[in-house]
Amino acid sequence: MPVTKTYLDGLLGELETYFGLRSDQDPVGHWSHWSTRSQWPQDARARRNLALIEFCEPYEIVELWFDPDPNDQLQLIWLLDHFRAYPAMAAKLKLRLVAFALSTLHETWRGWNEVPLINIRPADLETASICWQAYRAATPEACFDALCRDLSGFPLLRPALLDLLQELPWSRSGLGATELRLLELIAAGFMGTNGLFYLRGFGQRAVFTDMEIGTLL
Repeated sequence: MPVTKTYLDGLLGELETYFGLRSDQDPVGHWSHWSTRSQWPQDARARRNLALIEFCEPYEIVELWFDPDPNDQLQLIWLLDHFRAYPAMAAKLKLRLVAFALSTLHETWRGWNEVPLINIRPADLETASICWQAYRAATPEACFDALCRDLSGFPLLRPALLDLLQELPWSRSGLGATELRLLELIAAGFMGTNGLFYLRGFGQRAVFTDMEIGTLL
């Protein structure tokens, strides 16, 4: 569908609602859905209906943990773009450089402090905002421009942006990288359709979720 100003304005409203007060009648969802209820401490569980900024106010430090996958890195810059409007709260943010899938960790894992922790500077907030706006643009030129920026504050963001841009239709084939990889596997005689859907090791791509792969086949 064409990306119009009306569409983008509506999307912006949904994004702001996502970080606002929770409403059972809101179909967009809520930021608290990012974790299961059982993982919340009792005091935090009672406050999870608040807007994200209000929820974070009592804490001196707010650590951000995001997987290295492209979708997770997009969520990170989206979140930082939101925090940029609240400088006092943004000053509490720190970023863990997670180079593995958090979902694979066992509940008994205690290596939290082994994951590098870095500060998020005002310049990093600006960079995140620029990258987020670039991703939301109607055409990909701004995303290519973002790769030329200093992304040292987000070591996992550049690979994520590259992965996303590689999913654009190639000039020769009209296919993106994941589509080409799926065809390569099928041409090589790979008959396990279930594996194409669910085993990322076969696909060697991490942009699309397991269910989204079905739309490409």
